[in-house]
Amino acid sequence: MGRIDPALLARQQRQVAANVGETAIYRCYVSASAGSPQYGIGDADNYVERIVTGLFQSVLFNEQLVPGGQFVAGDMIATLIDCTPSSRDEIIWRGVTYRLESETTPQQIVGTSALRVLLRRGQPTGG
Repeated sequence: MGRIDPALLARQQRQVAANVGETAIYRCYVSASAGSPQYGIGDADNYVERIVTGLFQSVLFNEQLVPGGQFVAGDMIATLIDCTPSSRDEIIWRGVTYRLESETTPQQIVGTSALRVLLRRGQPTGG
């Protein structure tokens, strides 16, 4: 049996990690701007958008109580590989906007650092 080649293992690991998960649009909150969006004058929030890779999983049996009864909350857990999410950021995945609802938790995916976060479903995007 030959010796282990660490460089080869590292290259293979990077190749696998580069193709793990699905892509989504990550909307990083930048700042608020002047204007009154309720009157159609300017946007209140400004975001920078970019494509990120992550693993997405639904939260089972998560319900919210509203005046009409209970309904499924639409929460997701996302493990994001190439970004550092923070509060007020958003993720658009499969045409649906999700708000970040929790602090991040460090994860390891095939030796690559990632961050896990709880997402709460928002309004569908136009299109």
